[in-house]
Amino acid sequence: MIITLTKKQKGHDVIDEFTKKYGTMEDLERLYKDTGNPLFLVDYENWKFLKDNPDETLTSGITRVTNKVNISDYELEILDFIKNQHLQSIR
Repeated sequence: MIITLTKKQKGHDVIDEFTKKYGTMEDLERLYKDTGNPLFLVDYENWKFLKDNPDETLTSGITRVTNKVNISDYELEILDFIKNQHLQSIR
């Protein structure tokens, strides 16, 4: 089964997360230069763009392929409903 999860956030929310995670843009840039980790570069480039465009929506996602998940038809209907109704929260 292939499972894709996506997350949409406004730029100002992403910047808040980056600030909590890295401190400043300069700290993040230094971290990238010290480690060479391309994920830091992606976050840095996104931060630069979103600083000038805080109302932009950033979409991120992950895809997982697994045979370990056993989902019934009923559970698939619930997931389809959640996907198509664009819910803000689930309780």
